[in-house]
Amino acid sequence: MGVSVFAEEAHVEKRLTSLLGKVKWQAGLIIGTVTPKRHFAVSLIATPIDDESNGSGFVGLDKDWVTLHAEQVRQALPGGLDIIGMYIFCPGSAEYTSHLRQLLYSVCGPARQSRDQANDVDQFQEGSTVMDRVSLHMCSASKKITCRTYNVRDSTASAKPAEWKYKSFLSKWQQVSCMFNADLDVPVLREAGQRTRTTLDQTIRAALAPQFAAISNAYMAFNPILEGGVCSVDSDESVIPENATSARLFTALHTRPSTSALAAVIGSLKLHGSVSGLAFVPPKSSVGVTKSALKTDLIRTLWARCSAVCDTLDDDLRNYELKSDASGGDAPTDLSAPPKQTPSGTPVPNSAVALPIRLRVPFADSLFLSDYVAVEDDTEEYTDSIERMGAIFGLTITSADVSPLESFSTSLESLTPPPVDADGTASAVDKHTLTHSDSRHNQILLLGAAAFVVLLAVLYQFLSQ
Repeated sequence: MGVSVFAEEAHVEKRLTSLLGKVKWQAGLIIGTVTPKRHFAVSLIATPIDDESNGSGFVGLDKDWVTLHAEQVRQALPGGLDIIGMYIFCPGSAEYTSHLRQLLYSVCGPARQSRDQANDVDQFQEGSTVMDRVSLHMCSASKKITCRTYNVRDSTASAKPAEWKYKSFLSKWQQVSCMFNADLDVPVLREAGQRTRTTLDQTIRAALAPQFAAISNAYMAFNPILEGGVCSVDSDESVIPENATSARLFTALHTRPSTSALAAVIGSLKLHGSVSGLAFVPPKSSVGVTKSALKTDLIRTLWARCSAVCDTLDDDLRNYELKSDASGGDAPTDLSAPPKQTPSGTPVPNSAVALPIRLRVPFADSLFLSDYVAVEDDTEEYTDSIERMGAIFGLTITSADVSPLESFSTSLESLTPPPVDADGTASAVDKHTLTHSDSRHNQILLLGAAAFVVLLAVLYQFLSQ
């Protein structure tokens, strides 16, 4: 017998049972996490029916359509969760095995990783070294469940049998959070009317590279306690404390990309905001696994926020260039110039754009999904998010269910990173101890020293008598 797949009773079993006698067939994604010893399936997300399938059933389900839906689902998942496989509910099994395998490789295989816009975000997940993904079939006639795994890195790999077990475990998982202060300078290039969404994506990804590197190389402490100005960092092999709910991120300083060599630069856009990182991990997970889940989420959410503003930025920049070309004037090349606006009010280079804030959308038990909304959108209805998340996940969501996880006005506590050499590596600091500058802590130390001096004086006076 191969790997064991534990499926959450309250969600997975209930979902499969509810299909009996109600639908002819259904295909979708298995959400969970993979480890070397066992896999966990926490929920099933049905793939929406493609209007172009013409009622041809599962075999007519378009691979591109399934992949697009999977990418939308993955973007909304918190750290620690990913798409670990696909399922099909239908009569029979043999005639669907080949198509199900093709879809599984498209959604979870190397081809998907090459499409990932988040700079190889998979490298930060524990599951990145575990390439077995789950294929599940439930016969609608006999109720028989067939579970297999495939090594999606090898297109010639044969199926391996897997043990499918129902178990209640989700309520025991730990939720850990952290914060990251994002600050990006994006050079705006003149494209002579040829600007495309891809061009803007590539420019923002280039600006994100130092941020991703800082997150990837960051030190992290869970429920940190400062002792003498020093914060202890646990080894990756140790087990995360059961009461750990927050982590503190220590990132090295990174240099801003130089724009002096870019002849086509017409300005600069500053993207900034407080980014919350969230991860759900099984109990007794190692520090290394939890760190990977948090870093994965930070990179995933940072890219999702930047992607959310791409369309707006692209429209604004296109309008700005068209107006500049029509007037015969040149766009400003001085990046230190103050922000300007076109007569229509369209913001132009050198302006600051606040990153969208993260919304909490209930999912399963204590788990939740994420969507993003612009900071200036102060409505509490979040109509667009409710409709979008409802369509992607097949959920019934009300405005009362959705709440923001952060505010643009939130000020992050200043963290002091370890000293950094010219090559960007930490120096003169042991990897398990990091200095943290805290003025309030210093004040407490001064008060303690003063009290100690007074105590010595009293003792000396007492002994003298």
